[in-house]
Amino acid sequence: MRWNNSRMKAILPLLLWSWCSELVVGDAAQNLIGSEANVVNDLLAKNLRQRKKRGILKKREVSLASVLFPRVAPVEYPTGQEMSMYIDLVTSRQSNVPFEYYKLGVCPPIAAGRKMKKNLGEKLKGHSVSRPAPYQLNVERDLGCQTLCQVEIDQKKIDRFIRLTRQRYRVNLSLDGLPVYVQQNSELNIINKGYPIGARLKDGDGTNFYLHNHLRFTIHFHQDRTNFNGNRIVGFEVKPVSIQHETNSETPSTCTPETIGISNKLNSLVKLEIPINEDSLKIIYSYEVAWQESGTTWADRWDIYIDACVDESSLHHARVINSLFVFVALLVTATLTFVGMLRKDYKDIIFDGEPTDDDDKGWKLLHADVFRPPSYSPLALSVLIGNGAQIMIIVICTFILISFRVINPMKKGQALGAIFMLYILSGGVCGYVSARLFKVFGGNNWKMSTIWSAATLPGFLMTLFLILNIMLTAAGAANSVSIWTILLIFILWTCMSLPLVFLGSYLGFKGEKISVPTKTNQIARVVPEQIRLGDSLFGSFLIGLTAFSTITVEIYMIMSTIWLEGFSYAVGYFCFVITIFAVSCALLTMMTCYYRMNRENHRWWWYAFADTASSGVCLFVYSGWFVAHQVNYSEGLPFIVYWTYMTMLSVLLALFAGAAGFLPTFFFVRNI
Repeated sequence: MRWNNSRMKAILPLLLWSWCSELVVGDAAQNLIGSEANVVNDLLAKNLRQRKKRGILKKREVSLASVLFPRVAPVEYPTGQEMSMYIDLVTSRQSNVPFEYYKLGVCPPIAAGRKMKKNLGEKLKGHSVSRPAPYQLNVERDLGCQTLCQVEIDQKKIDRFIRLTRQRYRVNLSLDGLPVYVQQNSELNIINKGYPIGARLKDGDGTNFYLHNHLRFTIHFHQDRTNFNGNRIVGFEVKPVSIQHETNSETPSTCTPETIGISNKLNSLVKLEIPINEDSLKIIYSYEVAWQESGTTWADRWDIYIDACVDESSLHHARVINSLFVFVALLVTATLTFVGMLRKDYKDIIFDGEPTDDDDKGWKLLHADVFRPPSYSPLALSVLIGNGAQIMIIVICTFILISFRVINPMKKGQALGAIFMLYILSGGVCGYVSARLFKVFGGNNWKMSTIWSAATLPGFLMTLFLILNIMLTAAGAANSVSIWTILLIFILWTCMSLPLVFLGSYLGFKGEKISVPTKTNQIARVVPEQIRLGDSLFGSFLIGLTAFSTITVEIYMIMSTIWLEGFSYAVGYFCFVITIFAVSCALLTMMTCYYRMNRENHRWWWYAFADTASSGVCLFVYSGWFVAHQVNYSEGLPFIVYWTYMTMLSVLLALFAGAAGFLPTFFFVRNI
């Protein structure tokens, strides 16, 4: 059975279906997201109920709170108790470079108050701490207009405010774990997290920029005296206002304790420009607080954030159906191929009576060359497979921890911190797999194998990370990682990961060599002329594209969550689809390896890795489409941040897919 044009024609419909389905599902995603603002409140509530019925919210978990934050108990605040509000980063969907609020020329932070320290994952993202906000809050105590401070900003800070306003930066606050939101439309239930730092209006003089210097907080609380005492926070709303207070008075008439409900008026906005005959712009910051009782329970307080998002379940269902189709098609093709091979061999033995030299055709001719070590850098191949196997173990362990709710993806930084620690603790897997394969290839330089296994991937990632961190620090970005966190990473790698890699490598070299059923000739067999598509980089790219098609929409959801501040909690779908992706990589690699052997090509080692590792190239190309059509970056640094992290993710996906294809193929070839 040889790789001929008929077999290529059998695979092409599978590729065509996969690519066409991506276009259809991709258009569906665009339409769903684009129509978000047109969904009325009643339909949004209906969607939430339907999601509960479909099983996304389990029957025993009747609320989003139990799904998003399991084992988190509500807090009851007695009337009059002082509460702490925290200021997070100033972020924008048009830029992935956040800034610290207190470095923008606003009121200085209060001396008192406990800082909210972040976990390891947040520190790895540069979010080391949330500072207390300078607003006084007491439960059920309304406050009229309260002045915070008066600041003077020069032209440099004004230009920065204008730039942040133009790029639609928003200030993020949190209270009792809830992010603040601005109600855009109460009827359609459209909200935006955070409040805009300023606004721009067009008038006869052109476009003018105005600063929001007054905040109207509305805190929604729930009471149920029959079940608990105190008040539970169920909503945190703010309305930003721009108002020109009297800067020549300690008690401006526009802001007194009796002043409530301040709103935006065209004749009293704070224009971001220095007045004539002045050296700076004087601004008074102020706020007011209103407490409002709500019928929303604590368990349902996250519904408003979910209702404002698109219902992604239908998109996931379409993706799962397509992934299953591709997987079943690959499974049927592989089954027919291998059953046909065995049936043909069996018939030859029955009719001929005993095997002859003529029976050695196709892949059988390679019995003395099939396990010949790779002609190019067997050390590099073993190191790449070892790193890929380590990533596979990390993915499996992460899914297990999420399933048992040890990791909660909704808690910022917890998943990233857990993945980082799993990488540190799984170093032995990388060393062991690399050593075992390198030994099969006839290598005996265990020192080089161990060092390259331990340093290749961490060295590549840390080089990109440090270069990017230097750029972010120079730009004054808030997500630059501190030197102490970098030092912690280095200590964990040298004291934990590196010794584990050496231990795994020691065990791998100490164990017996993996036996192979045939001996290798001293003289390599000449490989006949091959089909260009079958043994070309483009052919490998098509195979990787077929595997990548099973996870395209999940990749879209993940990238939207990362780069567009999206919201996704359907982790089960991702676990299911990534499993299909891994099995598809194995089936594709085994089939293509078998076809190459039927073309009497014994140089299959690198192809077994590269065919599905090209999925990483597909992700990199897909990232180019995503940044061109989904994001709106206007400066150079956000592009650098985007491409740096997408390069890292593409390499990680390539290693994962390459190992998922190579390891099953190796044992398949060993058994046939």
